[in-house]
Amino acid sequence: MKTRLFIQTVIFIIITGFTLTATAQDTLFVDDFENGTGNWNITNDGGTCVWEVWEILNNGYTLPSTAVGNILTADSDSCGSETTLLSTATMVNPLNLSNYSSVWIEFDNDWRTVITADEAYVEISADSGNTWITVVSWLGVDQRNTHEVLDVSSYAALQSDVRFRLRVIQPGWDWWWAVDNFAVYSDTTAVSVEDETSNIPGEFYLSQNYPNPFNPTTTISFKLPESGKVILKIYNIMGEEIKSLVEGYKEAGIYTVKFNADRHPSGMYLYRLNTNGFTETKKMLFMK
Repeated sequence: MKTRLFIQTVIFIIITGFTLTATAQDTLFVDDFENGTGNWNITNDGGTCVWEVWEILNNGYTLPSTAVGNILTADSDSCGSETTLLSTATMVNPLNLSNYSSVWIEFDNDWRTVITADEAYVEISADSGNTWITVVSWLGVDQRNTHEVLDVSSYAALQSDVRFRLRVIQPGWDWWWAVDNFAVYSDTTAVSVEDETSNIPGEFYLSQNYPNPFNPTTTISFKLPESGKVILKIYNIMGEEIKSLVEGYKEAGIYTVKFNADRHPSGMYLYRLNTNGFTETKKMLFMK
């Protein structure tokens, strides 16, 4: 298998009653299909052809230069005349993303259509595959020679059982969907400091981010005198949500979260903490 699930840096420091845990992890999953389809469950949903691994050479695909060797293809053209291709490739092993507040997927892509009934879907499940949500869909429109980057934080972040799937509908002898280098990434995980000697903060507190201005990463700290549901989100100056950093139950303590704005434009941003009736908003400036 080509799955690589690893932690790049884990540091534990004991400081008189405090445990500081800092975890940095970027690559959660990557498959370049050199070892076949072992990371995926391939199903036939009613057609005569299914997802397969092919060599990229001499197949007419138009993919970014990073796509080499084997690729995953739903290729009704290569299956022959009178083909119908209704097939799904579903990730076999779920990903535990419960510690990650920012998640996105990337893959090299060539989706070539013939008719409007040709449909391609990237979908995600956070409940053992019982419910699937569409991340992106291409319906009868080519999406060729692209490196796709799709933010799935709102679906996958802080979830413990996350799977992705590629679902294709080609009801006639049409063209293909070719994919390579399918990967799941995250920004650095939340870094937390928790008091082990009941030295709980006396009041709610949201710090000013540091550094400020920043490029591209900054740190936000907050204090919780009591346990409860915590929501910490980033908004643009128009009040539109762009990132959920924390959304879930937290014990009383002191927490620090990193925000990476590398994929966002320069400008003023807002961050807001909501917990147990406490709400506070602060501004920060991103300058590339």
